[in-house]
Amino acid sequence: MAGDKLMLVTKSLIALRTHEHHKVRKELSVFCSRLLTECNTTMQPSIPLALDVLIALSKDEYSQVSDYCATAVSTYFSTAAKDAKNKTMDSLCENFFTTLTCLPRVLNNVDSARKLSTLNLLHGYIQVLGSEPPPQRVVSALSVHTNMQCLCNALLEAAALDADLTLLSTVATRDVLAGAVTDSPWVRPRCVPAGGLRRVAACVRGLAATRAADLLADRLMQVALQHKLPDAFLLLNWIGSEPKAPTSLIERILNLYIQEDMWYLPLEVGGGEAPLTSADTLDVSVYDPRAWHRDSVPGLYEGATETRYTDISYRTPRAAPPPRTTLREAQRNMLVSCLLTEGVGMFALTLNEHYQPYLMKVLCLVLERISSPYELLHQAGLKAVGSITAAAGHAGPADLIRCNADYLTNQITRRLKKAWDCESALQILSVVMEYSDVTMLDYMYGIVEDVLVQSCDKYYDRNLESYLQVFITFIECLQKWFKDEDNTDSKPPERGLDLLEDVREYCRNQQEAERLLNEEEPPGGGQSAEEMYREDRAAELDDAADYGDAVTNEEAPVARHLSVTAAIVRRCVRGAAGARGAAAALRAAGGGLRVLRGSALLLPLVHAAWPPLVHRFEEGDPIIMRWAIELLVTMASVSKDFIRARAIKEVLPHIYRFLKKSSRDSYLKDAGSSYRLSLAFALQLCSLRALPRLAPDLALAREPLEDAMHSVDPYLSKKQPKPLQAAAVKFYETVLEYDYGAAWHHLRRLCRNDAVLRPRDPSLAPVVGTPFQPKNKNYENNIKLIFNFEVS
Repeated sequence: MAGDKLMLVTKSLIALRTHEHHKVRKELSVFCSRLLTECNTTMQPSIPLALDVLIALSKDEYSQVSDYCATAVSTYFSTAAKDAKNKTMDSLCENFFTTLTCLPRVLNNVDSARKLSTLNLLHGYIQVLGSEPPPQRVVSALSVHTNMQCLCNALLEAAALDADLTLLSTVATRDVLAGAVTDSPWVRPRCVPAGGLRRVAACVRGLAATRAADLLADRLMQVALQHKLPDAFLLLNWIGSEPKAPTSLIERILNLYIQEDMWYLPLEVGGGEAPLTSADTLDVSVYDPRAWHRDSVPGLYEGATETRYTDISYRTPRAAPPPRTTLREAQRNMLVSCLLTEGVGMFALTLNEHYQPYLMKVLCLVLERISSPYELLHQAGLKAVGSITAAAGHAGPADLIRCNADYLTNQITRRLKKAWDCESALQILSVVMEYSDVTMLDYMYGIVEDVLVQSCDKYYDRNLESYLQVFITFIECLQKWFKDEDNTDSKPPERGLDLLEDVREYCRNQQEAERLLNEEEPPGGGQSAEEMYREDRAAELDDAADYGDAVTNEEAPVARHLSVTAAIVRRCVRGAAGARGAAAALRAAGGGLRVLRGSALLLPLVHAAWPPLVHRFEEGDPIIMRWAIELLVTMASVSKDFIRARAIKEVLPHIYRFLKKSSRDSYLKDAGSSYRLSLAFALQLCSLRALPRLAPDLALAREPLEDAMHSVDPYLSKKQPKPLQAAAVKFYETVLEYDYGAAWHHLRRLCRNDAVLRPRDPSLAPVVGTPFQPKNKNYENNIKLIFNFEVS
């Protein structure tokens, strides 16, 4: 009777295990501990309840409570009689499945403290039941189908993840050399509160360390194959990351992950591309991946014959475009793809030396993920390659790629030659080049040349963006590896400028020129006509003799990286005139021209790139025009006045007209205006920042320079957006260094004031109007900034 009454009291005290104050939970644990140690024979009805409280509080966040409860539980099982211990274990096993049955209902509640307490209790059950020597009761119980179904449902509910639109966000800037993320931003629990997901992972890892790991993993892999649930893949990742899990089980999960239909889930939303027609055929005159080569030694009967096949049959159908899906399925597939990628890296840390046979299969797949345009998938790839690098014992991802360069280049070549869909090879190539150094350049030449040839094929036009990304990455690597040591685009030395001194110097030069003209000797210097003829005839004979003895010096061979870059620029020049990939083509062409600076190959390519550049300016597309301006700046920087006349006549007027027209649109557009987010504003800023570089590189003077300054004048107004004002001030500061007189005279006319500037030289006339005090007060602050005056 006393035991029954105490059980009622104990039941009423169980709710205190979720009390907010740790001292209350500590006193509850003391009560339950004394009940186990002092009343375990007489108060049998309360023993299971007290044990549940101690097991749940053994995972408390306060170490004083958790340590006390863990010690009490271990002391009880070490001192209890065998029969009592077996009876308690049977009771705990029943309570374990009762808790599993109630877990989905508890997790869909709003009480976060109750959720954490239930998860703590579940973890404690698994620890206690898992510590039992074989044969374990939990393994026998989970062998029953209904019990395993109950466990999987509870764990899947606890590991439920949210999928939203942020999963499909794309990468703004990709930097593979940046550090990998340490957490998993794609894992966002739906029901479990903060900190609860770690407890769920501990529960799963505890089960993975028991003999029930294979049973649980088989069931979860079946769910993953049938329904592609992200929750199942998260649980499999936790199972595979447990060091005590069987190696064969982790290998089975890894084999499931890298299956093609599992790894390549559709991520694109939409209706897909139009189906292929008979017109979309392979142009074998340009590139034939099915080609074979036969080489024989003359004079021998079929001797030294080499035949190369590409293993592509004409009966093999061409690959369809990448499949597309609905928005909801794309979000789910993105979450699954991130978990698969993360899991591949987690398994590497668990398997260590047993992971080596899978390295060759997994490395290319992970590099594809790094090159993904999706932000989270890119981060998952970086995290996975970091884990694989650590498991393989390499210093970093670059060292890992360097040690496996032969395999990677072979895989890239195979995919380019043998696969109709070569986009994966291009993605891998881009990442390999970003991780590589100059020692890998010899491996890259042949591959890049193959990509160049293949990009000319009409069939592969749908992969044009991927080809251009490879070219951009290759050129950026060349710029990093072969830094230009002969770059003369340095800032001119500063000197004190005195306009009146320049005028006096001009007058002295004019007087000296007139004096020399008056003192010049008559033609012939007093010689007769016959003497002049003999002298000219002797000079002609000497020139003829020198021509006959002249030795022609052979030109030095062009470095291979320059010849490959020239070929890339030629291809990008053709792509710049097309409808697809024009922006990337202009960007790649500009980078290639910078690599070719000072080379004999430069000027012909600048000449070839001019017509498509003019076409893009005439077209007026804001996105393409921004990259066209960048290419123009690059061409002016590397070729200087080679394009001066054409630029002044065909390109610069388009920039001037756009700046004058758009100055009215940007007037009074403050920081809160939506105009600042428009393409027109971005193009204005790009144009204003380009003009200070174009003026000195193209040697603009007189009317062309005056036109440039006229187009910038409206942006000196304080009612223009601040970034445009700053760009206009920077333009005039550059022009003052380049041509002080022209800028001074132009700003003087812009100010239109009546101030008189009197020179110290009395022979010079006074100047009416100065460039320092504008009548229009909207220009006043920016004019002072140009001349470094203090702004009020």
